[in-house]
Amino acid sequence: MERLEVINKRLLDNYGRFEDGRPNWRVAFRGDQFEKRLVHHTKEGLELLHPVVEERPKYFDRTDCYVLERLQGCPDGAETDLVVKSSYEPVWTFMDNHGNPVAPVWEAIFLLIRTVQENMYNAGKPGVKYKMPEEMGDSPEAVAARAQKLYNELFGNETSVGDALAYDTGVGYGTRNRKDWN
Repeated sequence: MERLEVINKRLLDNYGRFEDGRPNWRVAFRGDQFEKRLVHHTKEGLELLHPVVEERPKYFDRTDCYVLERLQGCPDGAETDLVVKSSYEPVWTFMDNHGNPVAPVWEAIFLLIRTVQENMYNAGKPGVKYKMPEEMGDSPEAVAARAQKLYNELFGNETSVGDALAYDTGVGYGTRNRKDWN
């Protein structure tokens, strides 16, 4: 799994910051997310005389997985119990079809964001239907591009020098006795 810091750095580099300086997109662990809310009841359910601001868990259901979130501002005049004017809203939860958590993958994140952006761009345009990003299509060129990308990810660091060192055929070292490896 790619480290979360690396994925969030890529998101910042590719999709920028919100007007208050926070990244537009992020991947976070659901169990670590809290929000400050104006609450009218205690955690036990008793009504308070005056509302207070408390930090509460953002997610109440499955918190053992990662989530892709987008920073959004609240419209003026919208009623909310959040204390801040903008918050991260969930776009995708990284779980398989059985509800088991899975690791976030950059290619999936890229496709999700691209799909959201295309749908937002095309919203309200008459006659525009959902269109799959061209790199995910079934054309021979798209299939070949995906295969080449996968090949480069799997074998992109293979060089003749690396192979020679791995198979003990590098010049100057002779043949190593494999029994000396512990």
